[in-house]
Parts: sequence; C-alpha cells; structure tokens
Amino acid sequence: MFFQGFSYLSCFSRLYFIFPQSIPSDGIEIALFYTVMTTVREAEEVRNRTRDQRGLTVIDAVITVCLIGLLFGIVVPKYRRVAHEAQEAALQSELANIRASIKLFKMLIGRNPGSLREMVEKEILLPARTGSDDFSRSVFAKKYLMPHAVDDEGNILDAFGNPFQYDLPRGVVRATTGGYESW
Repeated sequence: MFFQGFSYLSCFSRLYFIFPQSIPSDGIEIALFYTVMTTVREAEEVRNRTRDQRGLTVIDAVITVCLIGLLFGIVVPKYRRVAHEAQEAALQSELANIRASIKLFKMLIGRNPGSLREMVEKEILLPARTGSDDFSRSVFAKKYLMPHAVDDEGNILDAFGNPFQYDLPRGVVRATTGGYESW
C-alpha cells in the first residue's frame, strides 16, 4: 500500500511540473502537496547520495571483521609469548634470590634452613652502621626471604603458581613447574 501511495504521490508531483495549472488551492491540498514534494525530494536525495554518505555495506562490515580478527590473531599470541617470557624471568630471579638467601642463612647460622618457611619467618640480625657510629651499637633486622606469593600451607610459590621444592640435606631449591625443574 505504501509503495502504491508513494508511486501515486510521485506521479502527482510530476504532473504538477508538467501541468502547473494544477496547483492546489485548498489548505489541506496545499499541506498534502507540500508533504508529497518533501517526500519526493528526500527520496531523490537518498538516491543521489555518494557511497561515503550511505554508510557501511555488508562487504565493508565483513572486511572490517576480518581485519579485526587478523589483528587479534597476531596480537594475542605475541602477548602470551611475552607474558610467558616474563614469568620465566621472574622464576629465574626468584630462584637466584632464594639460593642466595639459603647461602646467607647457612653462613650466619651454620646449617641449612629446615624449610623455606623458616627463612620467611626468621630474621637476619646483622650489625649495622648508622652515621658515624661503629658497627656494634645498632642492629639490622630483616627477613631472610620476602616471598611474592604464598599458598594456604605457607609454601612459597613461583611465578607460575607452583611451590618450590627444597632439598634439606643438600640445601638446594628447585622449581616444580614442568620444564623448569633443572633450573
């Protein structure tokens, strides 16, 4: 019905241009005529719009989605690789810190720590110098080990979230994360 009406209105406006004597004189006819002419002009403007003014076509949308997918396909694996390399670097650093703390503990106490938890709980007491005073007047107190992450049982966790393995008789600490046991 709408298309028939539009077609009729379109024909009516064309007749006006062909036969100018058919200009409406009544108020209702003028309003109807103005509506018809406005509708015809709007339809012609839509038809005459350039491609940029019309908006996205389906092909444009598909190309955009493909480009976004390609971007994610490149960026996400690279991000995962960089995050994994950061975890490896953190694991190496943590192992070096724990091993240095074990050596310091053994040097000061004369034995290997009973567990890594003992190194977290026990403090180092060393003479410290403050200003012009000599070493004997003040004491430096700090924990042997400050862990970044600890589980519910008190085990120190590595960068991958796995507890470290501590060999008491040898005083050796190792990672339990798969692929890093030999570090």
